[in-house]
Amino acid sequence: MPIACAGALGYLLADWHSSMESALPWQTGYVCWPAVLGMSVTAIATAPWGATLTHSLPVGLMRKSFALVLVVVGAHLLSG
Repeated sequence: MPIACAGALGYLLADWHSSMESALPWQTGYVCWPAVLGMSVTAIATAPWGATLTHSLPVGLMRKSFALVLVVVGAHLLSG
């Protein structure tokens, strides 16, 4: 949580001056407030389901699934 808050604060302040002239009234710096609201509501709504799923799946399957996610994200980052 502290790292996420520090990162959000960094994005908020990174483009502060040009965001004051922006045509988007719902954006401050690089933070788009409707996106923050949407991600927050979705995360809060699905967290109990994710916790239940995590506790019901075998540890080996969870490790392999997480490794697959890391490989896919890494390949996406390397591709450009």
